[in-house]
Amino acid sequence: MDETVDVQCPLFCASCHGQVVLAGKESQYQIDLPAIRPVISEFVIQYGRCQSCGRRAQGRHPRQISSALGVGGVQLGPGVISWAAYLNKTGGLSYGKIAVLLKEMMGLEVARSTLCRAMGRLAKAAEPSYETLVENVRGSSVVYPDETGWRVGGRSWWLWAFVTAGQTVYRIARGRGFAEASAVLGEDYSGLIGSDGWAYGGPS
Repeated sequence: MDETVDVQCPLFCASCHGQVVLAGKESQYQIDLPAIRPVISEFVIQYGRCQSCGRRAQGRHPRQISSALGVGGVQLGPGVISWAAYLNKTGGLSYGKIAVLLKEMMGLEVARSTLCRAMGRLAKAAEPSYETLVENVRGSSVVYPDETGWRVGGRSWWLWAFVTAGQTVYRIARGRGFAEASAVLGEDYSGLIGSDGWAYGGPS
């Protein structure tokens, strides 16, 4: 328990005003969320200049997500970025709706463009992990690939999914042919490929 609240029994009956004799006690549990407010950390960064080549050098703490200073000296922390990524990629919220949610629930004002750029940097940082997942798919003995329509900038693209027993890899591509499938599976994939059995017969 994070908190225990003692609730006293009234001494007199609310109905007839008779005296109440204590007979025991029971527990009730209430689960809630605390008020969420931004936590602002200041990193006081020491810097200097190399006496040999003249280049600037500055320190960096492991908790910093960027070395930018000046106009870029205010950064969103990993908690905000990961939450925004979950809301956008899993919850399907637009950057605009996420910005409204952050302001209303946390008092944190952030522009949609800031969230968009943060997602781009997060995707770049996640590339090695993504490539590892792709290699795992290529090494799987059974893969179930499928694709569905997707929109990118108002144009028709395809969302590919490659499912194995232990993981799923997604890829957004312009087409739905061999080139797009082999970008994840590889051109020489020799395992079993599951299919939903759908066949395109062309226009009737």
